[in-house]
Amino acid sequence: MNFRIALLALLILSGLVAQAATIYVMSSGDVTADNAVVSSLQGHGHTVTLGVEYTAFDGTQSLTGQQVVYLQATYNWSQGDMPMSGQSALLSFIQNGGGLVTSEWFCWKVGAQGSFQVLAPYAPGAMFTFDAAATATYSVELPNSVLDAGLPGQFTFPLTSIQGSESLLNVRPTAAGYFNSLPRLPAVVGAAVSLGRFLCFSSVNGIQTVNDPNFSRLLSNSIDWTAGAGPVGFTPGSFIIFRGTLVRGDLSDLAYHEDSFLVIRNGVTALRTESPVTLICSGTAPRATGSALTLRVANQVSITGLTQRIDSYDFVAGSYANLDTRSATTTTSVVTVNIPNVAAAIANNSETRCRLRVRADG
Repeated sequence: MNFRIALLALLILSGLVAQAATIYVMSSGDVTADNAVVSSLQGHGHTVTLGVEYTAFDGTQSLTGQQVVYLQATYNWSQGDMPMSGQSALLSFIQNGGGLVTSEWFCWKVGAQGSFQVLAPYAPGAMFTFDAAATATYSVELPNSVLDAGLPGQFTFPLTSIQGSESLLNVRPTAAGYFNSLPRLPAVVGAAVSLGRFLCFSSVNGIQTVNDPNFSRLLSNSIDWTAGAGPVGFTPGSFIIFRGTLVRGDLSDLAYHEDSFLVIRNGVTALRTESPVTLICSGTAPRATGSALTLRVANQVSITGLTQRIDSYDFVAGSYANLDTRSATTTTSVVTVNIPNVAAAIANNSETRCRLRVRADG
């Protein structure tokens, strides 16, 4: 048999609720576009300061009192890079609890030009190619109470082309994809960075896009989320196949639910009670405590008559605790389970660990 797993993500709830945020918006270089962004965010109750263009942000600009920075590199994308001093100041802002939201041209410049060298290692996603589509359809990939608020599960909106309209993103291991752009490409990806949060859009976020009501709401939700509201997802930083053989795939296949899977073939067991497929994954929780911890798994098997078990490691007891047992399916199924003892599921070094087992029924 083959066991295919496409997504293994955990969400830890911060306990903070969404509320209007204070935002420093880096100018796009286009007055009409800046006005559209400011109007959109203010329309959702946020307090907005329109600042300098990203190429002029050198760290001397005060971010005191700001909760989130929206880095627009859109109509001015070709003007160069952000000064290293500005990038360092922005990284410090995030690490100390601030939020950063970016869009397509930031991701493109990271992937294609090697720009933003200080910020790039912490970005939740980077471009591997791009297109110039006229519209995009976003759908929820990893449910999130703040990012999804007020939005349908799937919606289509106009893209703005500025020598391209959307990047196709890779999701960095330990980050999470919250929305996909059909057909199943990461579109809104986010990650915790020390005490703060970092979110990237696949879209350019130009005038037509920001003026769309659903996208405007999503942009506002992204501000709420990066300001610290709602759960933050994280994915494994490593995995071990305790039993079984890797057929294909790597760590990136555990970061996003798409057509690419981590595929494991069953191994040899000495006892019938042992699981011939046993996968152990470890991740780093973005914070040591939380009011809830949820595990979400998307997987399938190649034959019927199998049972799958999802376990979480209890670092206090020093053993695994079973969270869910059910029949495995031959089509992709998504299972979401709550880990009851959050404190015991997170080690002193912030490690979390889970185990997936598959064996014949009985």
